[in-house]
Parts: sequence; C-alpha cells; structure tokens
Amino acid sequence: MLRFLCISALLAACADTSLDTEVSALETENGMTFNGMTFNGMTFNGMTFNGMTFNGMTFNGISSKDLDVHLDGRSVIETLLTEALDENQSPVVAALTQFPDGEQLLRYSVKCGFEEGQEFASQNWSEPAPGVLGLFGQWESQGLSGDEIELWYGCMLAHVNALGKSVPISILGRQPTIESPDKGYDVREAAFYGGFADAGAEGTVEEMNACFSDEVLDACGTTAAAVAFMNDRYCGQLTNPYPGGCPMTIVGVCSSVCSDDDGISLADCQGSGTHVYSQTAITVNLRNPINCDP
Repeated sequence: MLRFLCISALLAACADTSLDTEVSALETENGMTFNGMTFNGMTFNGMTFNGMTFNGMTFNGISSKDLDVHLDGRSVIETLLTEALDENQSPVVAALTQFPDGEQLLRYSVKCGFEEGQEFASQNWSEPAPGVLGLFGQWESQGLSGDEIELWYGCMLAHVNALGKSVPISILGRQPTIESPDKGYDVREAAFYGGFADAGAEGTVEEMNACFSDEVLDACGTTAAAVAFMNDRYCGQLTNPYPGGCPMTIVGVCSSVCSDDDGISLADCQGSGTHVYSQTAITVNLRNPINCDP
C-alpha cells in the first residue's frame, strides 16, 4: 500500500521564470550557450514544497471519473512515472498539463529526464518544456524503471528551494550526463535521494531523503544547526514552516550515511528506512560558500 505521497508537493506557485530565461542567465554568467554543448549537471533550482498532493481525483478543480478508473488505486505520481510522458496516451499527464502546479511538475521532470534537443509540448502550454540533464530520455515512449524512478526523485528534490528562487546549482551523479563537475561549482552542499521503498509490514512507502555535506556541518557548527539549516533551506521551516513538518527527511551528514564518495558525487546512501540508494543519489554543488546564518 502506497503512503506518504508527498513528492508532488514539491511544486508550487514559485517565483521561478521560464526555462528559456534560465538558459539566458546561464549564458550571461558563463559566456557560453547550450547550443551544441553539454553543461554536465549545470542547472537552476526553484521548486518549493507547497502542501499540495495529487492524491485522488481532483486537480485544482479538474475532476475526472475516467482518471479515477485509470489510476486504479495507484497514486498520481506512481502512475505518472510508470507511463510514457505523452498527454495523448496518459490521462494523468493530460490532467497535469492543465494547471500551474502540474505544469511545473512536468517541466522539472522533463528538465531532469530529457537531454538537450528533446522537449515535451502540450496543447495547453504556450511553450514546450526543454530537456537539460538527460537522465532518462526514453520516457517519451515508455515508463521509468526502478532506478530511473529513484533518479527522478533525487533530481526533483535537488531542485527544491523553499523561497522559490532560481539559484544556479551543479547536479552530479554516477550517470554519464552528470558525472563531470562544472567549473567554479566546488562547494558540496548535499545529496538527495528517494523513491518507493519496501517498509515491511507497512508495505511500500514513499521516501524523500537528503544528507548534508561536511561543508554544511563546518559552516553550521553542530549537527542540530546543520539539520535546521537544511530544513529551512528546502522547506522554509524557520521562516514559513511547511504544515506538518518538512516532507523531506534530513538523515544526517553525508560522510556518515553514504559509503561511496569518489570526490565528485556520492553513492550508496542510506535512506530514512532500510533501503540503500546505490547509484541513484544526486549530489548538489554550489558556487558560493555555505552561509548557515538564518
């Protein structure tokens, strides 16, 4: 039985601009363009947890008996990830394209999954969503596998920003498109990983995990302060608390919970339960030093 279906709450009425604007900002800062080049894991965050779940049949006023039949007891997120990303084939995708939170979910999903040159277009949108990181480009024709679902969680969590601000980050992992560090992004902040994990008698549960780097721990001074920093950084817990607490579990310092560190990215990371996320954790590097002050 699926529980804790909160990942869809990543998306909010955030201040993030369109992905075209983000690319322009990157060109201005780096003096290069995306055309014909790969910026490894260079991207921008800007999603927020907003307390909304896509659990059930009502999508901000969009209700469909046919959609209920299609879900057949599954969560919206589980259904979205295990079907082709095609609004003509998937009633879930078609429903998500029709309102802002759903559009943002899909745009960041495409940003994580599709590679440069790929895009997802909807008849309900004025502009298509472009691919960037290329973690699972075949999603346009088939659903994601177990490891790909975990990559989706890690990448989406890595893009969360409590204030909805668009901040340049470097996404790193063990996949070919994100395995090389970006020049100037040398400050490790955290690693993110999640998915649907076996919880024994409780069945399958949704996990959303993060660990903080030694740099964060050094900047904050204590583990408690580092956890508070992470909760505020991603859920606004100090300034605008997320109802019911942060949906993401801060499991500790990465050097203690991730057993594989190749100096670029982290792997074999322990989740909040018993599941270990092997090659699917996403590491985030920043350009500027960590500032732990609220």
